[in-house]
Amino acid sequence: MKSTFIIAAFIMTAFLISCGGNENKTLTHDDHQMMDVAEALDVEVDNKIDPICEMEMKAGMVKDTIHYNESIYGFCSKSCKETFAKAPEDYLDKM
Repeated sequence: MKSTFIIAAFIMTAFLISCGGNENKTLTHDDHQMMDVAEALDVEVDNKIDPICEMEMKAGMVKDTIHYNESIYGFCSKSCKETFAKAPEDYLDKM
């Protein structure tokens, strides 16, 4: 019984700290570092802020990009890019 509780608590914790687990959570740079270990891209992007998590896109922070409406948008993680790709118009106002 105790081990079932521990496993359930672990699963709930993992769900709550994941990027998709809480749409309203503002993720920090450290959160994204743990979620996405992709190499930073040496590319110029048209946005200064990741429209999903609102992280500033400084040099060395861009991990993924998408071409949309003749612009190249940078993201701090693959998960932020995928969220944007589902409904880009919902996030363009944040930039």
